[in-house]
Amino acid sequence: MPISPFGAMLPPIDRNSFLPEPSAVEKVVPRPAQGFQGIEPATGTGLAGSNPVGQGSFLDALKKAVAEVNDLQVQAEVAGRDLALGQVRDLHQVTIATEKASLALNLAIQVRNKVLEAYQEIMRMQV
Repeated sequence: MPISPFGAMLPPIDRNSFLPEPSAVEKVVPRPAQGFQGIEPATGTGLAGSNPVGQGSFLDALKKAVAEVNDLQVQAEVAGRDLALGQVRDLHQVTIATEKASLALNLAIQVRNKVLEAYQEIMRMQV
């Protein structure tokens, strides 16, 4: 009984099955990233719960920062996909988009770690 190679048991590969469907590509619309320049420190009295009218809360600033990091990640993903499909002529732009996304994500992770450390330190305080 001859042994057939493993590949003989697999179905033939259709090259078009690897390309994303047009409907999936159209759903991802990257927005231009603004970075963290839009976040300004609050100038309240410093008391908990005292949020002057017209100023965003810490939660709003946090949501905005996370959305900007997500936008950079989406832009890097789109640039990488375009590079894989051969639609990009400038490799430098893909590399820059990927590095921006990586740096923004690393910054967000470090900020999260510092906030968690501060919270844990506050929880260890005796009253």
